[in-house]
Amino acid sequence: NLKKNYTIYLLTSPKFLGYVFNPISIYFVSYKNKIEFLIYEVKNTHHEKHMYFKKLNSKHIKNHSLNKKFYVSPFLKMNLKYFFKIILKKKGMKVMINAISKKEKLYTGMNIKYYNLNDKNLIIMAIKRIFYAQKIMIMIHYQAIKILFKKGKFNFKNKKIKNNYSFS
Repeated sequence: NLKKNYTIYLLTSPKFLGYVFNPISIYFVSYKNKIEFLIYEVKNTHHEKHMYFKKLNSKHIKNHSLNKKFYVSPFLKMNLKYFFKIILKKKGMKVMINAISKKEKLYTGMNIKYYNLNDKNLIIMAIKRIFYAQKIMIMIHYQAIKILFKKGKFNFKNKKIKNNYSFS
């Protein structure tokens, strides 16, 4: 409804020293303090992205699922389903994202603590997270090496994707 006055909250990683890698950014679209839509902006290391738009009712903010439509990892096939669990708390939130099929499973998530957006907290977080994007890339490659040593199957990406969207 275009006449509603929506409020949008964004969970993302900021750019530090000109570098950022956001595997996922989440937009919480609310109206009258009720989250009505979630937008998951997923990016891969090929600088491609996919945006999953999810319309919610009050029962599905905590648990919901989406079919995988975007190449993220060479170790995960496309026929997966994402299962999301979002727990909103007074001092933070927990986001769990699991990708599951009959043969594959990936469990991941984030524990987020809320901070006031002020100069002091921005400086503290900049110092704490100065190499955060680099840490993410190192951990991605570390996990890939572990999978290769375990003889994990490598799935080649079929084509270059610019930007695409899916609605659920």
